[in-house]
Amino acid sequence: MKEFEDLWRRKVMDRHERFRCHVSEDDDNYFEIADKKSFEEYASEVIHPCLAKSNELHNRVEYFLSSHLNVNHKLWEATLSTGPIGSSGAIEAAKANKLRSAGHDTETVALFRIHHALADGVSMSVALGDVADESDELKAVVQSEISRRKSKMKAMSFREKIVWYIHLFLFYSFGSVKALVLQFWRSMIAMNPFDQFIDVTTVPPGSRSTAWRTISTVNEVKQVTKTLSKKSTLNDAFVMCVTAAIHRQLQELKSEATPKQTEVGKINAHNMFHIPSRINVCIPVHLTGGVLLPGQKLGNKIGAFVTSVPLPVREGKEGKGKDRRGDECGSGSANHTIGKRLKQVSASLREGKSTPAPLIAWRCAKFFSDYAPDPIAKFAMRNGNAKSVAVISNIKGFPFEVHWNNRPVAFLSAFLPLPPGIPIGVCVQTYAGEVSFTIDADRRAVPDAEKFADWIMEEFNKMREAARLTKNEL
Repeated sequence: MKEFEDLWRRKVMDRHERFRCHVSEDDDNYFEIADKKSFEEYASEVIHPCLAKSNELHNRVEYFLSSHLNVNHKLWEATLSTGPIGSSGAIEAAKANKLRSAGHDTETVALFRIHHALADGVSMSVALGDVADESDELKAVVQSEISRRKSKMKAMSFREKIVWYIHLFLFYSFGSVKALVLQFWRSMIAMNPFDQFIDVTTVPPGSRSTAWRTISTVNEVKQVTKTLSKKSTLNDAFVMCVTAAIHRQLQELKSEATPKQTEVGKINAHNMFHIPSRINVCIPVHLTGGVLLPGQKLGNKIGAFVTSVPLPVREGKEGKGKDRRGDECGSGSANHTIGKRLKQVSASLREGKSTPAPLIAWRCAKFFSDYAPDPIAKFAMRNGNAKSVAVISNIKGFPFEVHWNNRPVAFLSAFLPLPPGIPIGVCVQTYAGEVSFTIDADRRAVPDAEKFADWIMEEFNKMREAARLTKNEL
């Protein structure tokens, strides 16, 4: 703990004032610096979780995600534990074996809880990067990206700049109208299908279910995605995988809930629960393009847009010529179906990106949180998501493996806190050339996040196979 305190104080707390602040009790619009607070009030050393008690680490993560953090006292906290490598279940067995063969015999699991008033995912990446031994190299990567954007702008001719500014004007003027109309329309016609199951469940509110997995390498995920749809991105592919898992979860909840309702005999079991053909999902967007600009302090610059995404198959259409998961029979037709849905998902996300909805959302959230009474602010936050089923976030992590005091950071991931009214939060991130994801879900909607993660992996494996068949057909 002493080693971590020295490292974190020197490289993070001394550099970034916000890590030494708390929200003022007199006026919650302001922060107060608390330099005299002991480090033990922020971080503590705990007993290392044991993989034999399989839920131990999950329980700690779920406690951090669901319990209250008193922001009038602090904006972050952390726990550290050390034990034999691979013993906690934080990293996969194959990775633990690889580290053992490299001469590492112990692991330290560091769990952080950060309030959104302190930092967003990008700002937190900056803080974690400052701790790394390779901090100078990471800063050089960010500076290179900023320089590339500036060079691209400087290389534009006068005529190109005029066209660009006109496009920018149209984007913010007409795009804002389009964003508001779409948001209103989706709020009116959409439904969150999980609400109907949450209303009848016996699971208590506030319960969480979590999971984390590594999917594959960044290169493979991109290659699979581009093979199926040249205009699609890694994020598009992941939204497709998550929404397929959501569809599987809804089917399971319906199959399990139907007999109970039949026994009661009050409602027609077949008609009680409805799975729509499309669902709304919320996509967070960083307002400065995923980098912290020079001179910019840590903070929250996350906006979001809501988009309507098709599920794999319409309810009631899983009949002739299709299997129970909605894939057309035959490898060729299944291959076509997967590619077609990926293109549909990509088109839905491009529509959301074509408006300044993230900036509008950020400004609205800031206005309501700063000036509106708490009941109105909570009402606005809950109803501003247009009945979204999930929040799916994409964080671009460090491109290479980093070290803390010469110790390799084997796995780095973030969990997405659930916004009001949304039962599923999924965060996909890249680190050291690998793609991983985490799940934070309301247990009333997703009783078993590990099974939900399996469904995501199954959908990606289907994409991988479809990409292989597509290559063979070319």
